[in-house]
Amino acid sequence: METWELAAREMVRDTILRYAHLADRGRIDEVIELFVEDATLEAGNAPAARGRDALRAFFLATGARLAAATSRRSSATTSRTSSSPSRGAMRRARSRTSSP
Repeated sequence: METWELAAREMVRDTILRYAHLADRGRIDEVIELFVEDATLEAGNAPAARGRDALRAFFLATGARLAAATSRRSSATTSRTSSSPSRGAMRRARSRTSSP
């Protein structure tokens, strides 16, 4: 492998890491800067997003959908756990019903 190939691989690796880091933190404008002006993003069955403005709209919409789904799941989990007896209450109930 030649030196330029190693350098190219490191640049790709760095770009992927920056993308993940920025996306995880919701820094969408900085994610968009990683793409060329006329980039096309094809993701699943969604229509292709062409250009930085369309990519920004795609990422923002995806973030909103993920936040809403996470909020619904978190609420459902909280409802289930708040109505369930605690582990301490279960242990106390068992110890009261156990014979000495």
